[in-house]
Formats: sequence, C-alpha cells, structure tokens
Amino acid sequence: MSHLHSSYISYSPRTDPTLYLDQLDTPMSDVREKKRRARPVTSFTELNVAPPISSKRSRHHPRSRVHHAQQKYQERQAAAAAAAATAAKAAATALAYQQQVQKQKLAPQKSSFSSSSSNNNAHTAVVHRSSSTSSTSSAAAAAALQRRGPEYAYPRDSLQVQLAQDLPVIDDKALNEKAKEKEYWRRQRRVFVRSRFITNEEATAIANSVYKSNPVGPQDRIVVTFQANIANFRSKWRKLLKELVKKFAINRSLVTAQDSAPFECEVRSKIDVAMLQKIWGHWLADPFVDEEAFYANPQNVETLTAVTIQAICVTLRYHHGLMKERDFRKQLDDLDKYTRNIELPDPFSSTH
Repeated sequence: MSHLHSSYISYSPRTDPTLYLDQLDTPMSDVREKKRRARPVTSFTELNVAPPISSKRSRHHPRSRVHHAQQKYQERQAAAAAAAATAAKAAATALAYQQQVQKQKLAPQKSSFSSSSSNNNAHTAVVHRSSSTSSTSSAAAAAALQRRGPEYAYPRDSLQVQLAQDLPVIDDKALNEKAKEKEYWRRQRRVFVRSRFITNEEATAIANSVYKSNPVGPQDRIVVTFQANIANFRSKWRKLLKELVKKFAINRSLVTAQDSAPFECEVRSKIDVAMLQKIWGHWLADPFVDEEAFYANPQNVETLTAVTIQAICVTLRYHHGLMKERDFRKQLDDLDKYTRNIELPDPFSSTH
C-alpha cells in the first residue's frame, strides 16, 4: 500500500455529491442491469404482512373503553329507532286497512248519516292510535302484516267465540324457570288445537296462567314469541294438509261440482281416528293432551272430524286451483269457531 498516493487512499464518492448520485442511478453490474428498482409499496397486503395492531395498553386505556361503549350505545339506539319505525309503519298500514273496511261497511248509510259517520271514523282513528295494547297493533301482528301485506288482514269472525282457557298453575313459585318454560310451551300446543289464531289478549292470559307471580303484558317478549310459535304451527298445519291431499284419489269433477254433498261424503269416508292422529298428532298428543281420554269422548271426535273434513275440502279446492292462497287461509281460519271451546283433557291436571 505504500506505493499508492494518499489521495487515492482517502478518496470517497461521498466527497463529490454529483458523482455519488450518478453512481446510484448507474448500473454497477449485470445483476443491477437486469433488476429494476422496486416500486414504492403502498399497502401491507403487497408486503404479505398483517397491519399493525394497537397495543394492549392503548386498547385497555380508559378513553378507549369509553369510546367503545359510546359506539355500542349509538348502534343500539339506531337499531331501536329502526325497529320502532318499522312497527309504526306496519301499525299504520293495519289501521288504514281497518278504516277502509269500516268505511265500506258504512257506505250504504253514508247518504243519511254522512256527518255522524265522519265523526265516528275520526273517533275510531283516535281510539286505535291510543290503544297500544290491541292485538292488531301488537308487534307480532304488525310484523306479520308487513311481511304478507294488508290483503291478509281480513276480519276473523271466529274470534267472536269465547276461547276456553286452562286452569292456572296452582303455585308457580314452586316451579323453577325450566319447569315454567315447559308448561308454557305445553299450553301453546294445547291452545292450537282449539284455535289456529288467537289475539294478543288471549295469549297474554295464557302466559299469566303460568307466570302468576310476574304478570306480563301483550307487548312482552314471551307473548310475542308465543304468537310467533302459533304462526309456525299454522304454517306447519297448512303444509301438512297440502301434502296430504295429494294422496287423496278424488276426481276433480267431484271437487268442482256445485253440489258439495257427494264431495264431502267422499272425504268423510277417508277420515278415521288414524287420519285424525296423522293431521293433529303434532299438537293433540301426550304430554300436551290426554290423547286416550280425548278420543274416548264421542263428542270430541265428532267435532274434530267435522272440522278436519272441512279443512281437507278447502285444501282440495285450493289444490285444484279453485281459490287463491288468501281465500284458502281465510276459510281455514273460519273453522276455529267450531273448536275454540272444545274440551281438552289435561294429563297433568292433578299436578297443576
């Protein structure tokens, strides 16, 4: 190294900025000539790495917890407001339909009682708006009405028949929550045999017959759930009837004949106890109803047979395209008036 001049030893490209920058952009080897400079990275995805997360210290900081709680509260408030708006819209639709039905009923008397009719309609609207516990403005009815439309909000004449109620439990405090829930579920099955549609007031009375120490109202969750279960039962029952009539070898001409007596006679010949158990067995069976005692009562069997015959006749007419879904459901609902006071032997009557 002694033969080298000191200027060569101390030389560095950093002493000459121009030369240094030129060295950075000039290929220094074959490798650098073939490898282009990498473009800037704009996201963690391009690097195939996860984005950094906040430390536990910052996540558990009091200010972070307060912000999280405020965010959750705002989300719950928004959800509650949306649910309230939906229920209000459905209730308004039901109210408008009822007012329209009432207006059609009062139409023949409009010429002579025009002023009094308008006052009555206004008064009825005020009453409906102020009655938050009525069955038509309940959450379950409002949700069903919004889902199916006002064409299914037809008046049910069968509701004029008093619904038979089971005796309340003797001492609900002696039952734990699981036992109360089972008894409440059992009574829902029983009431479906009597009526495929019930009002919120009737559902509330059944709930309070079990939860005597803690009475509930028509808007309580267990009543809304009760009505949802009844709606599911109705859907299952209609589906069962539709599937069953497909196996009935009944001529279409007999179904469409003006004289319905031969048609009903043919259907009656196919209804026996085994058929009744097949149609109603999901609800009319132990431990919901004392099945043996029920079928031992000739009056019960005759009532249930007559209702089942009419239900199958209606379903067959629907199956052959003689009615729409709305009329099919309405005629099935009209059959409730024959069974709303039917006697249902309770297998647990001695223990409750």
